Amino acid sequence: IWSYGYCHFSDWRHFFIQVEEHLRRRHYVANFLFTGNRESLQSDFLQRVLDHRVDWLLWFLPIQGHAMLLRQIQDRGIRVVVVSEPDLT
Repeated sequence: IWSYGYCHFSDWRHFFIQVEEHLRRRHYVANFLFTGNRESLQSDFLQRVLDHRVDWLLWFLPIQGHAMLLRQIQDRGIRVVVVSEPDLT
C-alpha cells in the first residue's frame, strides 16, 4: 500500500479496511505491506514480499512500471490479484 495514499486519501483507506474485513470473514489474514515513494520497488519490495511468505498478493492500481515486478512475484509461485481501472485512453 502506498503510505501517502493510505494516510491522505480516505477512499483508499476505506477500501483497504473493507478488503481486510471481508478477507477476515473468510478466514484469510490480510498483511498490509506499505511502501513509500523512495523505496526501490524492483528489489526491496520483492524481498519484503518474499520475507512475508505470502500465498496471495492483492495489488491495487499498479502502474505500468510495476509489470516486471509483478511477473517476478508470480515467478516465485505467489498468486497475484490485480485491481485496476479499465484503460481510459
